[in-house]
Amino acid sequence: QLQLVLMVVALLAVPLLLIPKPLLAYLDSRKKQAYATVPPAAGSIEITHARSGDDAEADADEEEEEGEHDEDLSEVVVHQVIHTIEFVLGSISNTASYLRLWAL
Repeated sequence: QLQLVLMVVALLAVPLLLIPKPLLAYLDSRKKQAYATVPPAAGSIEITHARSGDDAEADADEEEEEGEHDEDLSEVVVHQVIHTIEFVLGSISNTASYLRLWAL
């Protein structure tokens, strides 16, 4: 019975390691996008100013950063998959080492 419980706990640990961090990163990026796309209120006055060369460069940098946010989510997913695989392989390796020592 104990072996079955431990096996179920180990199997449940894999999705718990794999899913939460990318999911939270995705929800965070959606929240940031929602705040970024809020339209101005009706009747509000828009203030515009002439853009200098520095402002245009800053806008270009902001657009590059927005593109990086999309890549960041994929990087988070890949990073989390790598850590999950390391966890599973480490668990298997530790179990195999323990069984070899126990067999001696």
